[in-house]
Parts: sequence; C-alpha cells; structure tokens
Amino acid sequence: MKNKRERELLERIRREGEALEIPESLRPEEMRRILDMEGPGQVQPPQKQSWEKEEKSWGTEKNTEDKRRFIVRRRSWYKSLAAAASICLALGGTVSLWQQGFLQRAMNLAGAESSAKEQMAEKGVSGGFLNNEEQKEELEKQVFAPGVEVPSRTYEEIHQAMREVWEQQGWFSAADETQRDVRYDAAGASPLQKESAEQSLSMAKVEDLSDAAFGGTNIQTAGVDEGDRVKNDGRYLYQTVWKEEKESVRQQVQILDTREGLKELCRLDGFTDIQALYVWKDLLIVIEQKIYVEPGERREPYMIACGDVAWRDGYQEISFYDITDRSHPREKKTFTLQGFYSTSRVADGYFYSFSHYSATPGKEDQDYASYIPRVEGGFLEEKEILMPEGTRGTSYLVMVSVELEQPEEFVQTTALVCNSSLFYVSSDSIYVAENLDMERKSGWNQDKTKLTRFTYQKGHFILQAMGELPGRLDDSFSLDAHEGYLRAVSTVREYQIEDILDDRTGQTAGQQVTKERQSNALYVLDEKLKIVGQIEGLAEEEQIYAARFLGDTGYFVTFRQTDPLFAVDLSDPGNPQVLGELKVSGFSDYLHFYGKDRLLGIGIEADEETGRQKGLKLSMFDISDPTNVKEIARENLADYNYTRALYDHHEILVDPGQNLIGFAAEGSNRGKSWNNYLVYAYEDEGFIPKLCAETRMEDYYGAIRGTYMGDIFYILYEDGRVKSYARDNWAVLEELDADTE
Repeated sequence: MKNKRERELLERIRREGEALEIPESLRPEEMRRILDMEGPGQVQPPQKQSWEKEEKSWGTEKNTEDKRRFIVRRRSWYKSLAAAASICLALGGTVSLWQQGFLQRAMNLAGAESSAKEQMAEKGVSGGFLNNEEQKEELEKQVFAPGVEVPSRTYEEIHQAMREVWEQQGWFSAADETQRDVRYDAAGASPLQKESAEQSLSMAKVEDLSDAAFGGTNIQTAGVDEGDRVKNDGRYLYQTVWKEEKESVRQQVQILDTREGLKELCRLDGFTDIQALYVWKDLLIVIEQKIYVEPGERREPYMIACGDVAWRDGYQEISFYDITDRSHPREKKTFTLQGFYSTSRVADGYFYSFSHYSATPGKEDQDYASYIPRVEGGFLEEKEILMPEGTRGTSYLVMVSVELEQPEEFVQTTALVCNSSLFYVSSDSIYVAENLDMERKSGWNQDKTKLTRFTYQKGHFILQAMGELPGRLDDSFSLDAHEGYLRAVSTVREYQIEDILDDRTGQTAGQQVTKERQSNALYVLDEKLKIVGQIEGLAEEEQIYAARFLGDTGYFVTFRQTDPLFAVDLSDPGNPQVLGELKVSGFSDYLHFYGKDRLLGIGIEADEETGRQKGLKLSMFDISDPTNVKEIARENLADYNYTRALYDHHEILVDPGQNLIGFAAEGSNRGKSWNNYLVYAYEDEGFIPKLCAETRMEDYYGAIRGTYMGDIFYILYEDGRVKSYARDNWAVLEELDADTE
C-alpha cells in the first residue's frame, strides 16, 4: 500500500512528465526494453555526468618535510576526519527526478511482480539478488527475519530526529549553506600506464600460481580477508606506490611477477588516496578516497589533513578490475558512494564495505542532499535507512556489498544512523561499536559503548541485536565471537558529578566533576547482546592496550607503569574467571598467537618506576599453563621508538609455521632518523635477528612492507622499489628500481 508521500511523488512525476518532451531514451518502448534486460529495481540512469577531475598538484609548497608527514600519516588523518560529504546533482526535468531517486523508486514499485520480491523490498533488499534464481530460492526459504524491530521513517522524520540533536548541540546554523553542484560518473576509467618493454610477458591465470607457502594479509578472522596496501597471491605482488613528478603527486597500483625474477608487469595510474586493495581470483579491487574539487580550485593534501575540507566533499570509488592478464588489467566496474571509508571485508565470494557519512542540517527537511547519503548517484531509499528508537546520532554507517563473480551492481545498500567507532567481523556477524556520550547527572557516571550486530550472508546485512556495555574498547581485537557468545574487554572511566547551586536562589547553576576513577572489565554477551557474565574492577587506574582470544581463554594487557598480562577462563560464559596475572615492565600493544602454547607481544619497553618509555620491545610468553603465564624471551629494541605495527595489524608479518616475524620500525636521535624493516625468528627461547633492510629517510615515501613466497623474502617500498632475499642466508638476490617508466 503506497503511503501518501509516494502517491504525491508519483502524481508529481506524472504531471511534470506530461509537460516535458520525452527523450528517445525515456520513451515507454525503450524503458520496457531496459526493464526486460535489467529486471526490477536495477534500471540505471540513461545519462551520467562526470566528476570534475581532482586537482593533484602540491602547489608551490616548499617545505618537503610537511609533504612527507602528510604521506606517512595520511591514513590516520582520514580516520580522524569526523565529516563526510553530501553530493548534490543539479540536472533538470525528468533526469533531475530520476537522479533524486523519485522516478527510480516509482519504477521499482511498478516492477515488483512477485510476493517474494515485495517481501524483500520491505526488508530493503536490492533487486540484484533477484536475478540469481538459486539465491532467490534460498532467500525465500530462509525468509530473513531481523532480530530487532526498527520503525520505518520518512526522510522528513529522520531530519526531525537529527534536528533535535543539532539544536541541542547549538550549531543549527547551516540553513544558508549553499549546495555544491557535484557531477557523478560511476564508470570513469583510471588510465593504464603505457605498456612496458616486457611485451613478451604471457597471460598468467590463477591456476598458474605456485603451491609453495606465501605470506598473506594479517587478518583477525580466518576466512575473512581484509583490505591492505600490499597483496600477495603466491606468484604476483601488488602494492600501492606513490609517484612524484615535479610539483604533483599521484598514486598507482604496481603489479609484479616473481616467477623468473622480479618483473614489473604494469601500473594502474591516476589514483589520489588508495585506502585498500583486494585480490580475489582474477579480480583486483581498489578502494579510493577522493575529495571533490571545484574546477579551478586548489585543494592541496595538507589542507585536507588540517580539516580544511567541506564536510560534504568526500566520496569513494570502489573499482573492480579483471586481471586475468596481469600485464593489462581491464576495468569492469567502478562504484561511487558518498562519505569516508572506514573498513571492508571479503568473505565467501562477496565484498563488503563500510563507510561514514555525516549529515548536515541543510536548508529544510526537503533538502535531502544535506542529510541523506547517495550511493551510485541516487539517495538511499527510506526503507534502506535504519534509525532505531532513541538514536541520537547525526551520522550514518553506510554498508554496501558486491557479488564478486558478477560485480555489476550492489547486492544490498543499507545505512544505520550511528556514530560508529570500530568494527569487528566474525565468520557470520558484523559488530559495530559506538561510543556513547556520558550521562551528566548528579552522582557517578560512566562511559558506555553501544554494540550493534548484523548477520551477513550472500551479500545481505540483517540487523539482529543491539546492546550496551560499560567502558570503551581499545580496538577490534577487544571483541571476539565464539560459540554463540561475544567476549569484550573494555576500559571503564567513571566521573562523580556534583551540581553547583546558586547561593541566592538555591537552583542548579551548573555541574562539576569532583572525582574520577578508572578500571578494566571483561564482559560476555549472548546473541542478543545481553551481558551474561562479567569480571569488573581489574587493574585500577590502568587501561587496556592489547587483547587476544583463543578458544575458551582470553588474554589482555593493561598498563600504567608495568604490563599486567591477564589470562581469563571463558569456558563458562556466565562465570568467567581470572586464571593468572603476569607483571612485566613496559607493555604489549599487539598480541599474536605463535603456535599452540606461545603468545607474541609487540610493544614498548618502559621504566618500572616512572613508566617512561624506552623504545620498542618483543616479548614471547609461555601460555601452556594459563594459570602460570611466563615471559620466556624478550628483545629490547632501544634504537627504535615507533612502528606502525602497534596501531595497524596489517603492518606486521607473523607466520609461526615459517618462523617469521617482520615489521618496519623507526628511530631517531639528535636530529638523525632511520627506518628499517626487521625480520626475526624465534629459536631456543630467544629472538634471532635475520634481516635489517634500510630505506632512504630522505624519501617522502618511507613505508616498507615485507612478505615471502617459498624460500624468497621480498621487501616492498612505497616508492615502487622491491628487493628480494634468499631466506637461507638472507643475501640480496635482486633489486627492482623505482623508476621503471
């Protein structure tokens, strides 16, 4: 049954359509043909305008150190931007109606021919799923049933709920904000670099890959791949590289063959800020963050880093390339969506992406471009937006999925109104964590984290549960799903608030914090995200730095001046118990199981009395007896004080089967700096150094990554250089220079 607003929209379309001259591409015969070809809900706009090409110049910036800082830390800057773009199309007549989503929505309704399709439409499921009969039958059998009832809301109701938050925050001042005219192109091809001299390279398919062991991306959940800037499929290496020419900088995807030495096959060119790569069979996925720039406008990278970016200027391109012939990738499809990239996954033949979009008040509730995200040029439909009761957010988590065998369209597009902070993806569920604003009432108040659980299957997100737990999470490793339960460790901060009374009137004039306290806790939650077990009050005045779970045992590290490593028995979900606590100096910021009874820690050494940091360290713990965990090896790396591995687990190579531990580390002293890639083995209860590969610190692109194939180890530099080493004696075998053009 169509609601009043839908009927009004359809009537508006009819009236305006009668007054317009119908283009050939929109005549009934043509539309019927397109519908027959594409199926209900999949008709694409007949004409799409192009994004203006982004300015890639660095301008006349003379401070090269600022450039280097931007490049080295660019990912963290993007994560710190709390804003997303709002893209507005400005085409008139029927095309305008189409691109606003009105005409497409009407055609979707008209094309809903079967009860199964209508049922799926009610759940916000896209038409792409319907074209696969096998999947459709399976879906009809399952009859997806959300575990949480979420009221349907119109755009205007969403705006009203957000408006209340904006008014309380005191910044409802964007009513006069002009809307940017952004053009859209879902299929703009990134040009390939000119063919290299290796014309004789033959086409190489997936089945040609080596059977030897090779280094993959360091992931959290087995079978769920994560995006990275370096990929290794057993024969080919793929990495993002930065190329500087005069005053401009561009990013490329480099593809190398390793079969008979190092050979660069090609470079995909024209990217601005690649967030992640995936390689799945003969498919390459490139996720790129872009910032819209008006024609003639200068938008230098350091301006983006400093937040000098309109909140609605961010958008992403997700490009899929056929790499059956690695030397000549062919673009298959590029999707465009608003917002800033958060994370993504690939599992069971489907690609899942999660991004952040921030709404702004706009001129009025009809100004949809200010507060409704766009995907592929059209607004998300009302039924695709989830805004649970009591939601206080003005941002969206936008979730999209693609079937990798046929990356022609999104399988599902869904948005949850929330201020998402981190994600954990298990083998069957997606957990979204959101930091909640602390209550400010008289007495003790504590910070809390809101959790939302979606199940995912064959490209579909189904909302199943929502809950809360005290405290805040350190990172995704603070969460772990096991046998129907979610285990979580958090740092709980509490504040005692007292009302300030006016001496004359006795009325409350304000509030003040009189006391603070901090501790750590472990919680066990069921599938409905209800707490069923907990341990609270651990390690007062310390905070969690790292966590890892293995079956029925959990390990986590807290720190203030020493490093307590806790072991917790989780075999009884309703009654978790601390098994043991080991105190050592410093702290581990990342934990990784090294075989069945060893736990590797990478972190910072610190003075036991003062807590002053003294450089990096490696620790190996014996966890064969969780009640008596022991540190059996330690390697102090006093010459190094920073590694990205502490904050991004993709930056570390840990392979117990090959006995390899590799990561890049940076150090400095008295104005001198160095950046090396270190490789260690663990032998005879000690860390044995195997390799110390240097980079040129004068380069802007100092990031280094390591991987291996069989008995050869590879070091990849972000300027495009690659070195290979023999793993038996670590001698250099070959070096590929960066300048191969």
